[in-house]
Formats: sequence, structure tokens, C-alpha cells
Amino acid sequence: GHRGSLGPGMVGGGRPASQHGSNMNAGMPFAPDMYSTNKGPSGPAGDSVGEKLKYRLSQGASGVEKTLEVLQLKKKDTAKHYVKAVLDKVRTDDPTLTEVNLSACHLNRAKLTSLVKALRTNNVVKTLDFSNHGLSGGDSAVTYLTKHLLDSKTITRLDLRLNQISLKGISCVESLLKVNLNLTRVELFEPMYKGDQDTVAQTLQKIQWLLQGNYNYHAFLAGQSPALILSGRSYKQLVARLLEGAEKCKMFDVSHNEIEELPDTIKQLVNVIEVNAKHNRIQGVPKSIGALKHMRKLVLANNYLTFLPDEFTKLESLEYLDISHNELFELPDQFRLLSKLQYVDLSFNKLKHLPDELSNLEDLETLLLSQNQLSSLPDSIVLLSKVKKIDVSFNSLRQLPDERPNLLYLVEFFLSNNQLAYLPDGIGMLPELRRLDVSNNRLVKLPDDITNLHRLEELILSDNQLSALPDFIGLMWRLTKLDVMNNKLTAIPESIQLLKYLRILDLQNNKLKRLHEFFATLVSLDELKIHGNENIKGISQETIKLGDAEVIATVQQMPKAVDKTWRTKLMVVGQDPCGKSSIVDWLRQKLDRKYKRPKDDAPAPTEGIRVLEMMLGSGESQIGLAVWDFSGAADFDLTQSLFLSPRGVYLLCFNMLDDTRADIKIEQTLQVVTSKAPEAPIILVGTHADDKKVNQRYRKVFFTRIKEKFYKRFPSIKTHLAVSGKTGKGMENLFERIVKYGGELPDIGKQIPKGFIYLEDRVKVLRTVMKHPLASFDRFKDEIFACGIDQSQVLEAMKHLHNAGLIIFFPRTFRDYVFIDSQWVTDIFSSIPRMRKFVKKGFLPESELDQVWNPAQFPPDLHDLILSLLEGFELVLRPKDMQKIFVPAYLEEEATPSPAKLNEMWPPGYEMEEPEFRRVYIFKFFPQGLFSRLIGRFVNNLGWELENYWKGGAILLSPGYDRAFIKLDTLEKSLNVTVRGESAGDELSNLIDNTNQLVRDTMKLSVEMFVPCTHCLLLEEGKRPFLFPIEEFENAISEGKEYVLCNGEVAVKLRALLPNMT
Repeated sequence: GHRGSLGPGMVGGGRPASQHGSNMNAGMPFAPDMYSTNKGPSGPAGDSVGEKLKYRLSQGASGVEKTLEVLQLKKKDTAKHYVKAVLDKVRTDDPTLTEVNLSACHLNRAKLTSLVKALRTNNVVKTLDFSNHGLSGGDSAVTYLTKHLLDSKTITRLDLRLNQISLKGISCVESLLKVNLNLTRVELFEPMYKGDQDTVAQTLQKIQWLLQGNYNYHAFLAGQSPALILSGRSYKQLVARLLEGAEKCKMFDVSHNEIEELPDTIKQLVNVIEVNAKHNRIQGVPKSIGALKHMRKLVLANNYLTFLPDEFTKLESLEYLDISHNELFELPDQFRLLSKLQYVDLSFNKLKHLPDELSNLEDLETLLLSQNQLSSLPDSIVLLSKVKKIDVSFNSLRQLPDERPNLLYLVEFFLSNNQLAYLPDGIGMLPELRRLDVSNNRLVKLPDDITNLHRLEELILSDNQLSALPDFIGLMWRLTKLDVMNNKLTAIPESIQLLKYLRILDLQNNKLKRLHEFFATLVSLDELKIHGNENIKGISQETIKLGDAEVIATVQQMPKAVDKTWRTKLMVVGQDPCGKSSIVDWLRQKLDRKYKRPKDDAPAPTEGIRVLEMMLGSGESQIGLAVWDFSGAADFDLTQSLFLSPRGVYLLCFNMLDDTRADIKIEQTLQVVTSKAPEAPIILVGTHADDKKVNQRYRKVFFTRIKEKFYKRFPSIKTHLAVSGKTGKGMENLFERIVKYGGELPDIGKQIPKGFIYLEDRVKVLRTVMKHPLASFDRFKDEIFACGIDQSQVLEAMKHLHNAGLIIFFPRTFRDYVFIDSQWVTDIFSSIPRMRKFVKKGFLPESELDQVWNPAQFPPDLHDLILSLLEGFELVLRPKDMQKIFVPAYLEEEATPSPAKLNEMWPPGYEMEEPEFRRVYIFKFFPQGLFSRLIGRFVNNLGWELENYWKGGAILLSPGYDRAFIKLDTLEKSLNVTVRGESAGDELSNLIDNTNQLVRDTMKLSVEMFVPCTHCLLLEEGKRPFLFPIEEFENAISEGKEYVLCNGEVAVKLRALLPNMT
């Protein structure tokens, strides 16, 4: 029949051995692709062994059918003569007879015996074909045949298809192939092999693998392959003939035999690179092994070795060593000489100690020592700078080396099943560690620096005695698996909610008291195991019994519930000195038992803004207070208004000893507060009530005046009272008022998604773990989403946090970043006054920034971002191509010019022949610092140069040599802008545009704009001109008028008042 499609070494078809390479499955007795075929499709991917076998057998039938077609042409009465003729030719050693074809001849035992005897002296026959019932007797015939072919030197091919053989028969074929290296092709096929089908499939696979080995063996002898593979043949010793041609061998594989000793002749493998002798019964290694100078890989696993000869350390090229699963008690003292080792597996031995100076193995990447009897490790093990994996599990280690580790590339560290009571502090100095297993030890506490393992993905701590996890475990943000089952944990740190990649959390069999709601923010969590925590609250035991899936479902529903918000701000404002800090310290002591305020010394005045967290009240209605203590120093007025919140309660403090002077300070502060928070309740707090002067009559007169002066103008004032931060007088009353008005705020008790509450807690945790308390807007959105808040609620959630004082977010001026620590960002703005010392003529050298900002709090790598933040509010500006920073607030001021001097600097308009245009802004409230910011805009944005600058006044020169006079009148709350020159109209438009953008768009100030009448200015020097509302001009232009009436009487041309009139 046709069998040409079946390559060498195949069992009824398959891929030719040459396609597998010389080292095909060198250490394995089974070939994984046994059932693939050369012709037609391969079996279905992923099928079981039995299904593959069935598919394989069906594919083999076609070849047999072709054989049958040929045999049908033979006449039955000639079969006996045919067999006799064949036997005669075999006996005579006929040189033309290379193939004995006895297909369908039903050879009985007598004839088979005659054939076997004849073959003993025949040196020509290479192929025996007994297919299609060529043998009668099935398994017994195959057993007899294979037994007598064990020593055959010439037979290379055997066809036994369709002979009703079973598992027993193919097992005999397997035994034959283990001994006879000459057979390179055996063909087997039965519709069904009797016997266990999985065992049948495995036996056929072994046959396939042995045939491949035979083919490779002949390829080696012929010089076509450098690999000498003799594995899986049950050899008990390596006889000389098996090492024929050993000097040309590169890969030597005698694995899966029964060899008890490697012979001294192994030294003949002088050029060998790889030796595999695993799964034998080897008890000793000959000294001659030291001659294998080129060997890079040695596998002696699963033997009975008790020692290694000293000559073993002469293997100077060795890179890979596997001596696992032996009985070694020790290693050679000079083991360190194997300096090129990269992989060492010594697991499953009886080692009690390791040689010193392991650090000499500079290239070592994998060190496996599990299942030994080690009680300690040499200090040098922590100096293996290239090692990536260390496994010392299942030993008797009581401690690890305390030396500072240099394991810079260690990725996996396995320490399970030892007797460790603690981990050294240096455990956190493993920068690349991904997996750490310390399960089944005696740990009672983890070192704090373990949270420095920022790349760790799996942390296995099960079966220890831990009562707590590190507070900052959230720093290990790449964790995907955390297993702490079978410990003594009573609570889980809140920072765990930051583990956004955590998929598996095993908390079984601990002593947890409650199911923490922050588990709901673990967005990647797939498995949450909490079985065995009997007294846990927050989830029923019935739910736990339903399984992990039900527990996860319950947790994921938590953010969808609603809750009430109980957070607000307490803003403490007022001009110094008035004792605000003493009031805040008194409140702090009342609300925080751990805090004790100084008894004798008054607290130092606040610089900038001090932000504190306090809790007001108790029980379910407890209010979280973000207390903002604002400095009253004039230096900070420029920046503090940026942080006045529209929500919260305001304490406006003033010194009652100032008497009527206090009125001015109160009014100024009220204007600032109500411009930012028009509806926020204000409590007026007079200080120094302990002074003798501030008696009952004095207080009555004082507050009567205050009430008459401000209550109607500022309806958000709720009450007033006198206190003493020194003695505590009136403080209880103040506390009650804070509770009352805080509880009445519209946001307090308001229903919000529970995810918002989770987000509040999450921000507090983030503050404790982040290196710098800021995050990009996109990064912070991930934190929001983690709390079960969807995209449509992002801005609402951020507004909620901002109003509650938990974050600072500037959506218009700096929306790319979110600040999660209010104190940190207010300190940035409060640093502006410190710049004054280093500013010259309005410019701060960048080299001085380290003097302005403490590098520990504001490192240089954040300076660019901080400057961008301050630029957003125009507190600083960075001109192009300059290594200096423009600080408008500290422009060098001249003395305020006298009227005569001012006339020289800016002559009256009627003396000038060039065009001149004016504008006047009238403010309800003119904030501190606005004037300098405006001048800074003109200089930085428009390129104007300062000719003169003094408090409340500036004269500037444009790039086109037009001039401008900017004047501030604080009493009138007016800003006058005058421009004269050939392009005065265009330049005034530019100035007005920049002013409007700052005043109306950025600062959101209430302001009116007017145009001074030129007719009035010409009539009398110094006379206050009539002011046309800008709206009047807009109406006149829309109606097509060319004149407007000054004071309703004198007609004035529009073109004389408005530049570029359209």
C-alpha cells in the first residue's frame, strides 16, 4: 500500500522528525504534537487526549484501505506459496529482498518462528510489513516478534497495522523501541485498541517520541545533528557503544532512564554544551566531569546525589545548573568559582547551610532553594545584584540577613513555610519586586518600609499572626492580589482603597469587625473572600454563605445608595491684631481632646492661611469642619480673597479695644467677604473681652453702633458677641452660635450619592500617601470613578469637595490640576510676600526660588507648575526669553508726586495738541492688589513700559510711543485710565479689553464704566467732569446720533469721547 506520506519516526503519519530540531522535547518522554498529520487538517484544537486519539485513528484508515485494494488482487490459493517463497529468500540472504511484505498472510506462530530465525542471519531485509492481519494471534504474535527484534541490527521499518492488537501489544512495541535504536519507523493502526484509552494514547505518544529519538540518534551518527538523545529507554548504564562519536556531541540527553552512575568515560564529551541526566538513579558524579570545560547547561534533577566532587567547580562555563530533587547535604566549598552561573535550582535537597561568598556569582538571575533544611542564609545573598528570583520557601529560616540589600532587580521572592518572626527593614529596598510570598510563618507585624515596594503586584501573607496591616499599604498601588487569610486582623487600613488594580482580596478567617464601605471603591476587585469573620458587621452571614460572587455584588451596590453630607467650612477672618488664632486654638482644644493649647503664651499670628480639620457635634449629626484661619496682615490681602468660600460660616473678628477704628476694619472685611460669599452667615466676634475697659456698658455702646452701621447694609450678619481667647470668656456662647448657624447651612444634611462620601474619605487617604498633594484632572477623575460616581457627576463631585474644604480646584484658571491638600496650595500663595526680599524693580531671579519655597515642601521639579498656577491669577508673570519672574505686586514704588510734579510728568490735557481719551471705572469694592495686577497686565501682555510708578498711580509708554496715565482713588473706589498720542484710540481699546478681562471675567467684580466729559475738562482745571455711563453711548450709537448731552445741557461730539466709534 501507499505509505510515502509517512515520514521517518512516525506512528501512522505525522511531521518528519527533521522538522522538530535536534533537541525535540529533550527532557520529556511525551511528544506534544504526536497526533498532527502531514496530509489534511489536524485534530480539533483543545480536544482531550482520547478525542485526539480517535481523530488520529480515523485518519490512518485511508492508507490501510489502499493496501486492501492491492491485496484483493491476490488469489487465496497462492498465499501459502507466497509465504514459503518469501521465507526462502530471507534464508538465502537474497540481496534484492530489502522489504518483506507479508500483508494479509495470517502468519501463524510456526511460520513467524521460522521468519524470526531466518532474520537472525539476514543482513539485507530492512522492512517488515505485517499489515492487514499479516500476523495471526494478535498481542501474543506481536509480543513474540518484538522480543526477537530487540537485537536486530538491520530492521528499520515495521508495519503492524490492523492486526487486532491491544494496549498489551503496543506496550511491547514501546519496549522494543527503548532497546532497539535502529527502528526509525513503526506503523500502527486499529479501529479500536482494547484497554484504557488514555493509557493507549500515552503509549502511542511514547512510541512516537521513541521513534523520533531513534531517528535523531542516526542523524547524530551520520553527522547531521549535534544532539545525542538517549532519553526514556530504561538504560541502567551507559555502555561504550552508546558514546560512539561523543567528541562531536553538543547536546547529551540521557534523562528518564534508570542509570545509577555516570561513567568516567563521560569525559569524552569534550565539546558538549548541554547535559541532561534528570530522572535517573544516579548516586554519584565522576571527577572526570571537570573536563567538560565548554558545558553551559547541566541538569541532574530527580536523582540520588548526596554530594558533588570538588572537580565540579571546574565547570567554568556553566550557566544553568539544576540539581533539584536529590539528597545533597552540602555544596562544594568553592562553589563560588562557578561565576558564570545564571540559573541555579537546588530545591528539594537536604542542604543545611550555603557556602559564603555567594556574591561572587555576579551573573546569577534565579536561585531556587525551596524544600531544604536551611536555618539561615549567608549575608552575601543580599548582594546578588542581578538576581530576579529567589525561592527559599519550605525551609527552617528564623530570620533574614539584616544587611542592606543590593537586590536591585529582584522580581520574585518566596519565603513561605519558614519560621520567620519578622522581616528586616530593608525589605522595602527592593525596587523591582513584583511578588512576595511570606505565608505560613510567624509574623506578628510588618515593617513600615514594606509600603515602599511600589511595583509589588502580589503580596501573600496568609497563615501568620498579623493583627494589623501597615497604614500606608495604599502606596503599594500596583497590587493585584493581597492574601491575608488566617491572621488576626481586626480592621483594614483605609489606604487600601487606593489599590485600583487589586483583583483578589482574601480576608478569610480573621477577626474583622465590619465590612468597610471603602471596599466599594476597589474598582478592579473580582474576588473578595471574607468567610470566617464571625462578628463582622455591614454584611449578613447569609450573604457570605452565598459565596464570593454575592459578596462582591453587595459591595458594588454600596455607592448607589444615598447619604447626607455633614461637612462645611468655618472661615475665620479679620484684620490683625485681633486674636483670631487664639479663638481657633480654643475651638481646636474643645473639639480635639488630644490637642492642648498653650496656657501662658498667645499663639503666634497666622502667616498666610492655616487650615485645620475639626469635628463639630456628635453622633449622626456630627459636622466635619474645615477651619480656615486667615492672616490679617496687609501683606496677605493680595492672595487671601482667592480662597474665600461662598459656602460655610464666617467669623469676622476685630479688636474691641480699637473702638471706632475697628469700624473701618470691619467694613473693609465685610466688603471682601460679601463680594465672594454674599449669602454665607457672618458672626461678628469682638475680642479682648477680658480687658477691664470692655465692660458691659462699653460692649453695649460698641455693638449698638456696629449694629446700626452694618446690619442693614450687610444682611448676612447673623449675630455678634464678645469673647476672650485668653480666658475663654464667651467662647462657649460662640461655639453654640457656630453649631447653630453651621447646622442651618443649606448643604448640611443634604442628600447626596454615597459615592460622594466615599470620595471625601478617599481624598483624606490620598493626602497621607501622595508624595505631592496634587493630581492631574484626568488622574483625579479616576479616583472619582473609583467611588462609583459616573462621568455626568464629576464636576458636581469636585464642587462638593471644594466647598467642603477637602480639595482646591480652579476650574477657570488652572483646571488641569486638582490640589488635595488645601494647606499646601495656600502656602504657595502665602509665599508671595517672601518674594519681596529678592525682587528688584519688580523682577525676581529664578535662581532665588529655592529661597522663597522650602525645597522639602516645594521641590525644584514643581517650580514650573507652581509658577504656572500663580500666573493663572497674574500674581507673577514670566516674560519670554528672560530668566526672571515679573512680580507686579512688588514693582518699585516712587514717592507719591506732588500736584506740581505730577503736572510736569503728565501735563493737563488742554495744553496738549495730541488726541486723548479717558475711561473711569467705579467699583462697589476695590480689592487689595488689583491695581498692581492691572499694571502687570499692561506691561506683560501689551508690552508697555513703566515711566513712573507710585502707590495708586502709574505713567506708561506704549511700544508705539503713546502714553497712559492710570490713577486709583481708594476713597472714591474709582480707577481712571487716560491715553494720549497718535494711536490713543487703539491703545485705549487694548487697555480697556485687558482691564475688563481681569475685573469682570477673572475676578468677577461688580463695576460700572463711565466716559469723562471733555467739555467739562476744558472749562476749568481740576473740576470734576460729568461722567457719561457707557450704556448711554451704546444707545446713542445704535440710534445713529453724533452728539450726547453733558449734564442734559451741552452737546458733546461722540467722536471726541469715543475712539474708533462704529
